[in-house]
Amino acid sequence: MVRNCAVCSGAEVEVLHTQEFYLPEGHPLSAGYNVVACQACGFVFADTIVDQAAYDLFYAKRSKYEDSRNSTGSGLNDWDARRLGDVADVVAGQAEGTSARILDLGCANGGLLAALKSRGFLNLTGVDPSESCATATRQLHKIDAVAASLYALPDLGLFDIITLSHVLEHLEDLRGAARNFARLLRPNGMVYIEVPDASRYSEFLIAPFQDFNTEHINHFSHRSLRRLMATVGLVPFVEGRKTIESAKGVPYPALYGFYSAGKPEAEAGKDEAFVGQIKLYIEKSQKMLEQMDDTIAGAIAKNRRVVVWGTGQLTSKLLAKTRLAQADIVSFIDSNPIHHGEVWMGKPVVAPESFVDSTAALLIATTIHQDDIVAAIGRLGLPNELVLLRT
Repeated sequence: MVRNCAVCSGAEVEVLHTQEFYLPEGHPLSAGYNVVACQACGFVFADTIVDQAAYDLFYAKRSKYEDSRNSTGSGLNDWDARRLGDVADVVAGQAEGTSARILDLGCANGGLLAALKSRGFLNLTGVDPSESCATATRQLHKIDAVAASLYALPDLGLFDIITLSHVLEHLEDLRGAARNFARLLRPNGMVYIEVPDASRYSEFLIAPFQDFNTEHINHFSHRSLRRLMATVGLVPFVEGRKTIESAKGVPYPALYGFYSAGKPEAEAGKDEAFVGQIKLYIEKSQKMLEQMDDTIAGAIAKNRRVVVWGTGQLTSKLLAKTRLAQADIVSFIDSNPIHHGEVWMGKPVVAPESFVDSTAALLIATTIHQDDIVAAIGRLGLPNELVLLRT
């Protein structure tokens, strides 16, 4: 082990899966890790060698959330606006009036804060490690936001409500994070936390091992969240599950809770049922990856030149674990400008509008955004043959 359990600090684990990635030149994160379950409490996490400082730097300099058109968190897409509006409604329902002082940690481009503002809340502050995201929040929504790590926060005062929506799954030092945001609460304050619901990963499987990626290194159940919050004297007074959209029309499981000061109840023993649910997800993911490998092998068996459309998490897994690495890859395409200029397998990443090769097959290396990419290919009038990984 490199990393002790981020919830209970346990030092003994069961290795569930070894995850490997292909990463482009200069990428600061790890090209692989073991996914493990704590033998003491059952929390599932990535035993990554990357420390919190490296993750902070990654989100400050290479955050995918800076692209407000394609990423979540901005609320500029209809499906993302619905998700953020639902969170804002839930938070507003617990607030004691619109004068509440609210802090959104990991605010991205300020979509949640904007949704709260539209519901009458004006005492709002955002924090994000990306300067671009903090600037966008200020400029797009006229809401105060600062660029800072959760582990090096400026003096912001105390808050009635703190929100962390899809943040904790990204953090190497969970207990340190909990200490930092707990000390920003007023005596009767509350924390709203929303994370992916790892107990339901297998029910929403659209790409193999999609939740075991370079960024999601913690996998939560309600029980593990309660245990984490108990380390700083916070207990839940509302808990729930929901289904959100991770992209247009793509359902994704999430869980949430409100936490405030109280006396935690003992959470004894290992969460065996939760570990079993993760094992099922691993089994189903492996079968899906093997099916994709067969599709890719069929494509390259015809000696076709291939252009890979998409440089996200699925591509990094396909290049590491399937026969895609053996293909004659001409180039890579991605619509997110943060990837333009990157070099993958010795080939450049270009924007869709820059692509001119009409003879290579286009391998759509994402299942989540496959429909959007196929539509974009139609709009561009590209005649290339398509290789789809999701039927």
